[in-house]
Amino acid sequence: MLVSLARRGFVAFTWDTLGQGERSQFYDTDLETSKLGETGYTTEHTMIGAQCLLAGDNIARYTIWDGIRALDYLLSRREVDPTRVACTGNSGGGTHTAYLSALDDRIGVAAPSCYITSWQRLLESIGPQDAEQCLPPSSPRFATSSPFRARARPTRKLVIYTPSWEHRTS
Repeated sequence: MLVSLARRGFVAFTWDTLGQGERSQFYDTDLETSKLGETGYTTEHTMIGAQCLLAGDNIARYTIWDGIRALDYLLSRREVDPTRVACTGNSGGGTHTAYLSALDDRIGVAAPSCYITSWQRLLESIGPQDAEQCLPPSSPRFATSSPFRARARPTRKLVIYTPSWEHRTS
């Protein structure tokens, strides 16, 4: 998606979230891979999320901070127009988009994909996913996704969704 946006003249930017890409937190130099193995793309940050929950914290705190700092860097670039900032992403990227658009008023347009849902619907379907995507209902700011969506600051919002995961292709 980023290449497509860049070819159309947009400044496109992404970062590796904790436990993904070059930010392995359980890297084993002998194995030359994660100590948790190659069990999936989200195993490491799910493990970090579980550790945070045990300590009374949530990994979302750190992923949100990473996103804010990424936006700080992007806006420090002279070629970036700070009045024309948009954010989008799918799944975990949709999570980041939803959080950042609710918490950072520098984002003018937001289009999260495959993240927005309610706790009830999540529990009725596939159940809780990654720790940063499932803030507890007791969290005053993010009790459900509906108030969360309403809280988002961008004047232009688009929520991209799919009724099922059957659209996935390899």
